[in-house]
Amino acid sequence: MSTILRFKFKGQRSYVHGADIVNSVMAHFSYLGNTQFDIKFNGMSTYNLSLVPGDESERAKALIAITRMEENETEYWQLLETDEPVTDHYEYHEENVRLACELSSEEKLVSLLQDPPFTFCENIVAMNKYLLETLFPEVGGKWYFTKIELFNVPEDNAKVSVKLVKNFGFRLTKSNITYDGRVIGVIYFSLA
Repeated sequence: MSTILRFKFKGQRSYVHGADIVNSVMAHFSYLGNTQFDIKFNGMSTYNLSLVPGDESERAKALIAITRMEENETEYWQLLETDEPVTDHYEYHEENVRLACELSSEEKLVSLLQDPPFTFCENIVAMNKYLLETLFPEVGGKWYFTKIELFNVPEDNAKVSVKLVKNFGFRLTKSNITYDGRVIGVIYFSLA
């Protein structure tokens, strides 16, 4: 029982963006309201992906865990590359997220003040990247979205904040995602 997820490259990127993968996976599951949702990326892909039950493939580009809180049951899924390359692009203006935010370097915090321009995941990924680039301008390399843990999945229009809480020597950074005064998840980035 697998499902093919088809993608387009975001903007001028030459890999499938993590936020697009998260959005596509979330759209596949209709019951994410009262669940914990975790996805960890194991590398970038230039191919469409197959959503497959389980977590045992060494070839998985992402591992997914969905825990239904009421039943306390966890489902495991993985994303495997198909042989179908992604060829198309679509416009994406990440700076629109930055323009909708207020950033405090002192507090290591970025907050959406205006209506979010994109989906929840696109917003928090862009916000965290903006925060990290502002806090560490001297660091060379590129920031990559590597993992997200959501304790509650909010609506796309949620005005969230992202706060850096830990930097593991730039190999991994951990930021809390807050909404309405409570932590609703954690997002991780790596520097390459």
